[in-house]
Amino acid sequence: MKPSTMFLTNVECTDATGRGLAGEIMKELQSRGVQPGKLLSLGSDGASVMTGKHNGCAAILKRQNPHMINTHCIAHRLALCTSQAAESIPMLKRHQQILTDLFYYFKGSAKRAARLHEIQKLMDDPVLNYKEVHAVRWLSFFSALTTVWRTLDSLLSYLAERNHSEDPKAAGLKKKIGTDSFISLTYMLMDAMAPVTILSQFFQTENIDIALVQVKLDNCLDKLEQLKSMKTPYLLKLTEDLTGSTFKDHHITCSPFNLENITKEFADALIQNIKSRFPDKELLQCFGVLSMRPLTFLSSQDLDMYGNNEIDKLCEFYGRTECAMEGKWRQGKEV
Repeated sequence: MKPSTMFLTNVECTDATGRGLAGEIMKELQSRGVQPGKLLSLGSDGASVMTGKHNGCAAILKRQNPHMINTHCIAHRLALCTSQAAESIPMLKRHQQILTDLFYYFKGSAKRAARLHEIQKLMDDPVLNYKEVHAVRWLSFFSALTTVWRTLDSLLSYLAERNHSEDPKAAGLKKKIGTDSFISLTYMLMDAMAPVTILSQFFQTENIDIALVQVKLDNCLDKLEQLKSMKTPYLLKLTEDLTGSTFKDHHITCSPFNLENITKEFADALIQNIKSRFPDKELLQCFGVLSMRPLTFLSSQDLDMYGNNEIDKLCEFYGRTECAMEGKWRQGKEV
């Protein structure tokens, strides 16, 4: 009775509509003698072709089995919270683009990368390659951001020594990176993305403890609330490393911008997105009783009542949901 994960097949779909995808899934299940009623859930990235109410893959499969549960990937939901929170803040969008430009600048030349590594060694920075920001790899942004933060001193030294008439790309990067706004946003994002990344790593744990979801979510939200105070670890270090137009002995360009306003706007948007995309924390916590982990610590009196409230809430939610789906299914068949 231990759950296991198995990959049955990898199918190339020529018809990428909801109907086409549902057809491929049903075709594969039927070839293995699996009845539609045995299909318990469908997990996806939440795209409309998968989750559309009428013609999405999940909606079509539910016509075969109204009790099937449709799940939007929890890690993808969290990644959307971050990207959508930054969408309305132009400076944050430009910051991500600079990270992408930096990756391709060094990827395109082994000579550039080798010289950067030499400078990193001379300045006792970690010897690292810059990372690409992938839209479908949930932890890639924080990885790219962390690499830049850890080697920012070496990077500015590398860009300063380049002959800009011979290397105009380096000149362009220096103009974008050697600014108080880019450096300040890098430090702020380190504070903002650290708790979100920790939450994403928890969500991607192989044997996730459902009972801890609410605890982890609340901890992440608390950290983001603290960010608005401007007294978080990286922002406090920023006041040491950046003084006026100087960053660690590098002369930088200063421009008028309000870091505190941007920080609060981003934190508020991120908090709101997380709350709206993870509304059923209490329901998730109810699943924790199924693990029965605290049983050995309960008295005989508490043992008799263990999990009753949680099971009642689960039965009410899924009973109401499944009855509603069953009614729609039967009505559809009659029509």
